[in-house]
Amino acid sequence: MQGVLYGITDVSVFDYWTIIHLASGICLSSYLAVMLSRSDNPRRRTAYFSVGMGIIFLWELFEMVLRLIEYNDPVLAETLKNYLDPGFFGVESILNVASDIAIGATALVAMYFAATGLLYEKPPEKRI
Repeated sequence: MQGVLYGITDVSVFDYWTIIHLASGICLSSYLAVMLSRSDNPRRRTAYFSVGMGIIFLWELFEMVLRLIEYNDPVLAETLKNYLDPGFFGVESILNVASDIAIGATALVAMYFAATGLLYEKPPEKRI
């Protein structure tokens, strides 16, 4: 059970990358909450989750493309490793990819509720 839930990098549900995905989800969420909350248009505010999830999915897709490059074109992969962390090119289990997306989405939702509570809270009505 230890190998599936935690302990094995790029295989387990929880590894040291979990903290990085959580932190990046919080940073992304904070940025989106501030940028999208500047509008009174409710449509723009509801775009928050779509934009955030789109970025999270695109990042995981980017990681998959890097793995395909390493498998199909090792010379290009070696060149890219000069500019990117070589850890991006490692093999990742589908369970780990799914958990990365879930952790990012959890941070996105948590920060959304925290931000909307803080940013959209109406002041108390004055009683006369």
